[in-house]
Amino acid sequence: MVTSSIFRKFKRLYKKLIRPYRFKVLAQKIGHRPFKILDVGCGEWYPRWKYWFPNCEYYGLDYSGLDNDFPIDKQNIPLMKKFYNIDLNTLRFHDIPDNYFDVIIMGHVVEHLYNAQNVIIEIIKKLKPYGYLYIEFPSIQSIFLPSCRGTLNFFDDKTHQMVFDYKKLSNFISKLGYEVIIWNY
Repeated sequence: MVTSSIFRKFKRLYKKLIRPYRFKVLAQKIGHRPFKILDVGCGEWYPRWKYWFPNCEYYGLDYSGLDNDFPIDKQNIPLMKKFYNIDLNTLRFHDIPDNYFDVIIMGHVVEHLYNAQNVIIEIIKKLKPYGYLYIEFPSIQSIFLPSCRGTLNFFDDKTHQMVFDYKKLSNFISKLGYEVIIWNY
């Protein structure tokens, strides 16, 4: 049918044009092959990952404790391969297998941690050799942005603990023995 063919072409074009940055970066590195992903601080991201990468084996990690004011979408948990309910600050990652994931995503997580470097040291152990760790966080420039509803300015979010500098974080990851292949802001 002609309309379904047009729709498929439009969908491919849409994915190329509208795809968020983190998905573009990963698509360049992983391509279309199946992979295992650990989404640290997954929140409500599961449906987006499966949309952009239907062949991924998705594992979510977040903390849905009683005092957490950013709950995850609990209806997504059964759709995940596995969900880890862990407070990152405890550094208790023994239930997560080492050298297991092709990709680990930490999207806007590290700025909420008081011990982010220790968390990175522990979570990176879960990455396979030659795997990819993607860390996204507000840049230092965000402290100079105007305040508004939401989190345009770093200090708009009261749960933010630390402002990170790209170069310092890149150096830290390099000292752990990993190559930083992209850093952008």
